Amino acid sequence: IPDGRWSHRAFTEAALPGDREVYAYQVNITKDGDRLIVDNVGTDPQAGSINVTYAAFAGAVQAAVCSQLVGDLAGAYGGAHRVIEIRPEPGLLSCADHPAAVSPSGAYTNEMLLNCTAIAIGKLLSCAADPSVAERAIGPNLPHFYGAIGGGLDAAGNQFMLINTNGMMGALGGERERDGADVGGHYWIPEGIAYNVEDLEDQYPILYLYRRLLPVGGDGAGRRRGGLGFVEATIPWNSPFIQMHLYGNESFPKGQGQLGANPGSRAAFRMRSGTDVPELLASGQVPQDFDAIGGEELAVMFKGPPLDLPPGFAWEWVSPTAAGWGDPLLREPADVAADVAAALMSVDDARRVYGVVIGGGAAGDGGTVGGGWRDPLPRE
Repeated sequence: IPDGRWSHRAFTEAALPGDREVYAYQVNITKDGDRLIVDNVGTDPQAGSINVTYAAFAGAVQAAVCSQLVGDLAGAYGGAHRVIEIRPEPGLLSCADHPAAVSPSGAYTNEMLLNCTAIAIGKLLSCAADPSVAERAIGPNLPHFYGAIGGGLDAAGNQFMLINTNGMMGALGGERERDGADVGGHYWIPEGIAYNVEDLEDQYPILYLYRRLLPVGGDGAGRRRGGLGFVEATIPWNSPFIQMHLYGNESFPKGQGQLGANPGSRAAFRMRSGTDVPELLASGQVPQDFDAIGGEELAVMFKGPPLDLPPGFAWEWVSPTAAGWGDPLLREPADVAADVAAALMSVDDARRVYGVVIGGGAAGDGGTVGGGWRDPLPRE
């Protein structure tokens, strides 16, 4: 890898509840011989509660660097740590001075810095002359640990904590040589899995309406598309009261694409009151569309105060699709056709996003995969 300097800037929102501002984190990596020098110049000044300390920044950098450059050391990273020099500028979001508030870093800011560093390292690796070295770059992955965590009372009045960490399913970003893994976890938690729905319903006074993959579309599109996230909807069941404490309702996607790819999708938390779900269930219908369950849509902030969810309420949350890698118009048409054949993508989106006509027909005419495809754009 030649000597040089690589940077990546990522964005978040809402340093405090009700805040409408957008804030930047930046990670810069300079390769000088056999050393890597990392700084945070370009990051916004510390603000609100989206800061982390030097220790958290250094840990995020070390984790992102070692996972891609020396992952074969299997955790014995002492030698690598000695050649990584971290030179942060204090007073910024990623190296806050006392007595600044700090983020719940296990869910928000530290993951943002992990992702930001990982993309900067991916840019560095992409400059390697040896393809086997360039292939070590992981894709841009989820910038937060998304979840819906709360608590409440069961039918007997006993307190419970609803630790729904299905965000462990995550999604992996597109890479140089392969698509991202759908609900593929997080690169820094290689064995993350989701709860079994039946186990959750047995242990907690809740009922799941659905949990399914997000569709393939413009979100996460690239020469290698990002792995798909998922959406799930839940209602209280024999519970007089549930309160949600950790959730995310983003106003823009946080996962940025690499080398011309589209960003991933937006994490969302939605809530409706006075729904028709009990009546629909009594009639033998299990609702599959959050917009068709009646009731009133309630406003939800990105990160706000606790949300009360009494009987008759329902909530839906999205763990987003990861970002892609490379220009979507350079994706192999056969890969697009495979997504259509797997019912992950519509014929219309194949043409709209990737410029590939499935079945030789016009968009929206129900063309079939088996009829062959026509590529209307020049390809390498």
